[in-house]
Amino acid sequence: MPADADVPPVNPLTVLLLVLLGQATAERDAYRDWITQDPTPPSDDPLRARAADAASNLARRDSP
Repeated sequence: MPADADVPPVNPLTVLLLVLLGQATAERDAYRDWITQDPTPPSDDPLRARAADAASNLARRDSP
């Protein structure tokens, strides 16, 4: 293309649509990664804490 040729201006709407398409693609990929990841096993720490509280409550009730 010659240097003095008229280059049509870039339509801002075209740029905006390309940006939104890129964003939608990135969000789709992130969602797919999130859905297909291996689930983390549940932690038993809260259960242990509740059991310890229950045991201490029983010990307080049984003490003279």
